[in-house]
Amino acid sequence: MNTPTPVTVVGREDLELMAPGNVIEALSQLPLFYNNRSANDTGGFFSSPGSGNLNLRGIGTNRTLVLLDGRRVVSSTRFGGTDISVFPEALLRSVETVTGGASAAYGTDAVTGVVNFLLDTEFEGLRGHAQSGTSSRGDGDNWEASFAGGIALGERMHLLFSADHFTQDGIHTYEGRDWYQNWGIINNPDPNGPRELVRPNVVARTVTWNGLIFAPGTPLHNLNFNSEGTAATPFRLVPGQPGRSQSIAGNAGDGDDFRSDLPSLTHEYERENQFLRFSFDASDNVTVFAQRLRGESFRTQVNTISGQFHGPFSPMVIYSGNAFLPESIQKIMDDPSYSRRCDVRGLPSGAPDAVPCFNLSRMGHSSDLKRGGGALALDVEFDSTTIGFEAEISGGGFFDGWSFDGFVQRGETKTLVRQLGGIRLDRIHLAHDAVIDPATGATVCNVTLVTQGQLFPDCVPMNPFGRGNMSVGAIDWVTGFDPGQTVSTPLYYAKQGYDLGVSDTYVTEEARITRSWIEQEVMEFSLTGEIFDSRDVGPIGVAFGAAAREESMNQIARTPVSGYFAPDGTQLSSGIIDGNHDSGRPVPMNYAPAGIRGMPRGDLNNSVVIQYSKIPNVTGAKDVAELFGEVFVPVLANNRLNVPFAARWADYSGSGGIWVWKAGVDSQLTDALRLRATRSRDVRAGTLSERFDQTGGATSVQDPARNNERFQIFRTTGGNPNISPEEADTVTVGLVVQPSGAPGLSFSLDWFEVDLVDAIAELSPQQIVDQCHIGDVSLCPLITRQPDLADGTPGAINLVSANFLNVANATVSGADLEISYRTDVDWFGGGEQLGIRVLATHLSENSFQGFDSPKIDRAGQIYGAYDLPTDKFTAQVNYGRGPFSVFVQARWIDEGVRDVLEVEGVHIDNNTIASVTYVDFNARLEVTAGEGVLELYGNAQNLLDEPPPISPNFGFFGANASQTNSFYDLIGRRYTLGARFSF
Repeated sequence: MNTPTPVTVVGREDLELMAPGNVIEALSQLPLFYNNRSANDTGGFFSSPGSGNLNLRGIGTNRTLVLLDGRRVVSSTRFGGTDISVFPEALLRSVETVTGGASAAYGTDAVTGVVNFLLDTEFEGLRGHAQSGTSSRGDGDNWEASFAGGIALGERMHLLFSADHFTQDGIHTYEGRDWYQNWGIINNPDPNGPRELVRPNVVARTVTWNGLIFAPGTPLHNLNFNSEGTAATPFRLVPGQPGRSQSIAGNAGDGDDFRSDLPSLTHEYERENQFLRFSFDASDNVTVFAQRLRGESFRTQVNTISGQFHGPFSPMVIYSGNAFLPESIQKIMDDPSYSRRCDVRGLPSGAPDAVPCFNLSRMGHSSDLKRGGGALALDVEFDSTTIGFEAEISGGGFFDGWSFDGFVQRGETKTLVRQLGGIRLDRIHLAHDAVIDPATGATVCNVTLVTQGQLFPDCVPMNPFGRGNMSVGAIDWVTGFDPGQTVSTPLYYAKQGYDLGVSDTYVTEEARITRSWIEQEVMEFSLTGEIFDSRDVGPIGVAFGAAAREESMNQIARTPVSGYFAPDGTQLSSGIIDGNHDSGRPVPMNYAPAGIRGMPRGDLNNSVVIQYSKIPNVTGAKDVAELFGEVFVPVLANNRLNVPFAARWADYSGSGGIWVWKAGVDSQLTDALRLRATRSRDVRAGTLSERFDQTGGATSVQDPARNNERFQIFRTTGGNPNISPEEADTVTVGLVVQPSGAPGLSFSLDWFEVDLVDAIAELSPQQIVDQCHIGDVSLCPLITRQPDLADGTPGAINLVSANFLNVANATVSGADLEISYRTDVDWFGGGEQLGIRVLATHLSENSFQGFDSPKIDRAGQIYGAYDLPTDKFTAQVNYGRGPFSVFVQARWIDEGVRDVLEVEGVHIDNNTIASVTYVDFNARLEVTAGEGVLELYGNAQNLLDEPPPISPNFGFFGANASQTNSFYDLIGRRYTLGARFSF
């Protein structure tokens, strides 16, 4: 509490008590963090496995600067954010969180603050630990072990090392968790009541695991297949339910809870880290050091979306004569009165050659199209090497007694992602279009029959009806790739095309492979000292220096699918083997002479070959040079008034130079009362993704320049190499009280406000077209048109580049409270210590205003991406007597609302998310043996087994209800037993 800027400090021992073996879980229990990312978060190709990304104030992990011993660490993904799980936990001394803007003092990107992990670099001795944990349901088993040592090698050298390993089993069931009842949102059938109702057992009524028939105007419409795929019966709705997308399952209603099939409460996760540091005192005033930190983590994430065929999402078109159709269904389709007929495109048609058909809405199940859970297997390697020096200048002169420090550092994050069981959109619709070969009576793919095996001769017919009825061969053919093939191809990059002349050679695997590399090189030098040390009020502290940093990335997505050609030479698709998402179209077009029919329009117009897996090849680099200075000026003696000031100039590639600064007041008003206040200008530069990512796709826009005529266009979204840094103005004002009449007691209260302008965000293609039309000429170059017409009418729009721009604003404000009390007590014979600590945060505002849109304040919303309760507090009590100690922690999260834009009783019947209190307990016993200490401990997280509050929704994309989110504890009570040693 003795700093001009608010700082929350948590020691290594406190971290171990809060969440043994997991620093990210421990820090997430501090109220000032919102929406941190951990190993159990569901991500994809764009998140680091086991990522431990910190999010101060809840406005983005990329606006929180994370340091290790005051130095930056390479990002875990191109989206920004440092994975703290790679840090050497066994050697941590403390974690300091600076909660005010700190770009001037610590470096750009510190918009909401800095989290600095400090290592015990002077440690000598040996210490380690081993522990094992499980949940009260007997699942989620985990274990961890670590070992660290510090050895003096003579009088001038010191060696520091550590290694740790952590393994966690996944939890893929709700068994034993009675709180799960598939709560969701349904439409209210009563027109006089609120629009939506919160109810349990909410399911989709438009898609099922077994297959739901869509054929309006026919006897087959809304029939649901049984699990064997041998019959179909009408889908039952609960009486009184409206006919939209949701329904309620139970005795009176049909429907499937898709979320119950291999849910992921936790993922399979493993990590191992190693750290080595060698330091040498070259003289009494100069120490040089070299250190290397490396780590590797593995995560298998199941239950990714796989095999989703309903509505606009790759609908399955079933033609009459399908070999797997039950006889009862085929009989209805043979009836001349059957009215639904489809052309080769799978669209309803009255043409003479149209065939009786229906659409089948079906969701993949783990017994077939989600075999193995539709897993993502992620492997991330982290490596960072630092060489530096710490020197004290002596010998007299102006700089006598000053410190001169410097370092160079190189870090790299390598990510390998294997997508297992991904649905091949170029094959799935060929496989389920199965027919009987009239010559042999065998079931074959229609494309194979029509082309007499010249096209797709290896196609394996697939039974789409029911659940788990597909053959292993069919599942293999429609998921993943053909392994063992050697591929050599030039690479097409999203921004540069083929201009880089890069090629890739590899041997295919069954999985879809994506590799990425992120590199960071940093160099920094600084001088720190005092001037005017003869002043009565104290010397002026001064620091200044220079830094340079370069970051680069390279991502290669391997998709070994070439173009297809019909036997008559017609090109059916262009392939995606080179990664060209601009013009690649890997799904073969509908072509009757080749027996290809029913390919969905959305798939034909897209560059995706694995369902929902559009990953471009991306490369790019950015650099920045910085000059910085800081002064600390005592104005009045005895700390009655101090004035700190810092400034930093940064020159970014692509956007040029920018100034940041910070000024403050630090005043010890009385012996017990201290005032602190700061105001700062902070910045955040665009991430590698915001600068260089690029994806494309089809969309439509209305063109006001042509009387709102609508055009189907191609759009690109993603990076802007010239994006400017965001700017934020931050103010903090606080009081620190340390009453002289209560030794050991201190508390602080700090108010904060962060106003972010020119925040980096994307505009929609329609916004770009509209704003250009009304006069924003800066957006017009993002629109590509055909040549103007002869009468001067603007040409039709072909392309809109909806890239990242500086177009948004955000505000975060609130207050932090910290109370600390330590004292000796005499409750059980004396020799006892009591420690109490309370941390609380009140969030007054967390608002965002996009371009040409109203400001929305999400403070108090606990749903979706906005888990922002208004109030949170963590209270800790630590009692010790001799070798025994206990620790109790209570964490309270305030109630909130599901959506700040909804009014309870008008839009929804229950918009309230209940509050929750979690209690954690830890007990320790120390045993001394000679110079060594053995500590035995037990820990219980969520001791009272508090269930997560209901935070309901219904997702139309996944066609499933979601009852709660990972902001809350989904595991329940869990135990850890372990031992630590040191000597």
